[in-house]
Amino acid sequence: MENKKLIIAGIIFLCIGLMLGFYIGKTQGGDKVAEYNALTQKVNTLFPRTIELAVLSGYIKEIKSDSIMVDVTNSLNPFENFPALREVKISSSTEMVVLKPKSDSAYAKELADYKAHDSQGRPPTKATESKISLKNLVTGQMVAIISDKDIKSDVVITSVSKIRVTPQ
Repeated sequence: MENKKLIIAGIIFLCIGLMLGFYIGKTQGGDKVAEYNALTQKVNTLFPRTIELAVLSGYIKEIKSDSIMVDVTNSLNPFENFPALREVKISSSTEMVVLKPKSDSAYAKELADYKAHDSQGRPPTKATESKISLKNLVTGQMVAIISDKDIKSDVVITSVSKIRVTPQ
């Protein structure tokens, strides 16, 4: 009989504790959750999530026989965490180019030709692309990794169509 009373008293205290905890949580924590949700909504409108990213840029940290390690510059959205160090696999189909500036006179001529033809096609750029190979790369160079698919969260990037190197 005494065990039954203890069990019933325990169940009553448990129920009272649960109701009291629910009440306190609802009255005290409910406002904080609503405030947090409102702030999260505001932040998401100011810093929209990156949906897809097929181009990354960064600095070469290490050069291997068939890949390079690239320290990728940070995302513009401070609330997204993407890997900073990426391994970029280089295959036979990966095109590697270095940007070389054009002379002012060559660029001016291309721009005049472009304007003379009613600005059709792609406008001229101030740089040309020259093909290079893996052995021409140097640690510390800035590169743009261009892919055919989303690579925003890949630690190892295998589908690279082009690597564009900015000279130092």
